Parts: sequence; structure tokens; C-alpha cells
Amino acid sequence: MNILIQIGNFGTTMASKLRIRNMEVRFVLQYGNKFQGKYNTKIINQLSMEAKVTKTGGVSKDSADITIYGMLLDDITQLTTLNYLTNDVNRNRVELYAGYDDVLSLLFVGDIVTASADLSDVNRPFKVQAQTGFYAGATNAPNTNVKGKIKAQDIFSNLAQQANLTFVNQDVDVLVSNPIFIGGITEQISALANQIGVISKIDGDVLTISKNSTAFGKKVVLLNKDSGLLGYPKIDNQGVVFRAYFNPEIKYRYDIKLESIAPKCSGVWNIYELQYDLKNHGDKFEILIKASKGLTTNKSGATLE
Repeated sequence: MNILIQIGNFGTTMASKLRIRNMEVRFVLQYGNKFQGKYNTKIINQLSMEAKVTKTGGVSKDSADITIYGMLLDDITQLTTLNYLTNDVNRNRVELYAGYDDVLSLLFVGDIVTASADLSDVNRPFKVQAQTGFYAGATNAPNTNVKGKIKAQDIFSNLAQQANLTFVNQDVDVLVSNPIFIGGITEQISALANQIGVISKIDGDVLTISKNSTAFGKKVVLLNKDSGLLGYPKIDNQGVVFRAYFNPEIKYRYDIKLESIAPKCSGVWNIYELQYDLKNHGDKFEILIKASKGLTTNKSGATLE
């Protein structure tokens, strides 16, 4: 664990403060598999590690590339995937936590897609690629075929239940007529969201749907040079892009109040993409944030993210 000079304290202006960066990874084995024949969960928080995590919307799934150095060979063996064998699917999961001092927040939960180590490297890096909802998307689900009218939120709820997801509805109340959706669960969720023009998001074990104009949460984080803003925001075609020290209160589809001398960048923005670059042993512990003033829609009224 290293010391990071963190400016501010999650939105509150204050003097510079030294804080300890912490990361923790939890591997969860499925189908009765055990570490050392005893436990289905392995918690790692004392080794050097780094992670790049992307949270976005639309059909794209949240993803994480995690590297851990110096893991036990037995644990590496248990988690290594054979990618050339299509039937070698254990559906193991990974959870990533990050924070400062002794306060950690859950940042990512996903299915392990690939996992392997480079034993020729003296640091023994173990690299994991994971995606949220990977197996839910790859698994065939019963087609949705309803005659007559049904509330869209009831279809979302049923699909979430099939994927063992907690369902959260943010003010969506829409009737659809004779809906037909085919494919995997996540494909059906995305198709329904596009049809009725709402936002759908699988984050860990939670499916959230929301109106275009509704943020996922009521809390608005204040971000300026005294509370973690790095450098200066830039205007792009979708809104604004800026960087900040890692802050667990900065979340996907939440509003953020940005203060900067950069022209036309200050104001309240809604976050539509987060890219985390975290190291507990190096110089990075930050987020690239993309935000817009309002969601755009295509010609059919479906939300584009």
C-alpha cells in the first residue's frame, strides 16, 4: 500500500490530506469448487494490484482488467481458464473494491472471462478479464412473447429474476403491446429499453431502469480543484470530459456539479461513462469521467448511451 496525496474529501473543500490507497479483490468459485478444498471465496488485499474498469451504457457491458502480482500458485491454478476449450466454463466471479484508508467500496462485480498468469515474470502477474452480465448475455433465455398489453417494467422484472438480478425501477411506467423479444437475457433487456426509450443498466447484481430525464440517484457530488478535479475539463461532441481522483461517490448516471475556469464547463452534468485507472502501488488512482447535459435519442426515441 502506498500513500497518495489526495486533495479534498469527496466534495468538501479542505486542506490537502495524505491518504492510503486500498484495493481488494474477491474471487468467488462456482459449482462447488473450493480453494484448498475448503472455501469458495478468496480475498486478496495485501498484494500489489492494478485495475482498469469501464462503466458505460447501451449494449456495452461493464468490464474490468485486473492484474495481481505474487499470487500463490495453487490459487492461480484454481482460477486459470482454458480459453481454447469452449466447454471450460466455470462461471467464476470477481469482485473489486477500492477506497482510502480502511474504507472500501464495491466498484465492480463481474464474470471472469479469461484468467492466466505469466510465470516467466519474476513478479508473477495474474491477469483477469471480466465483464458484468457476461454469462447472462451468453445464456439463452425463454423468448418473451406476450399477447395484448403488458407493463414494460413487469417484463424487465421477469428478465432480472431469470438472471438473479435485483430490479430497481426509477419512475418507468410504460405499456407495450404484443411484445416479442428473443436472445439472451441482456439482449432482451437492451431491446426492450431501446423500444420504449429508457435507460437500462446492469451494474453488478442490479438491473436499473430509468427515464431519460431521471438520474440514478439524488446525491450530487461537487467537484472542483479543491475536491479532486485533475487538470481542466474538455468539451467534446457529447458534453464534457474530465479527470478526478478516485471518489466512490462519483457513480454512473448520477449528476455531478463541476466547477472549473474552463469556459462553459461548469454546471451540473449527468455521467454516462466512467473509466477507472487504479493502482495500489503506483501513481494512478483516478477516474476519467464523461458527462452530458441531457441524453440524446435516436429517431425511434430510443436512448443512445
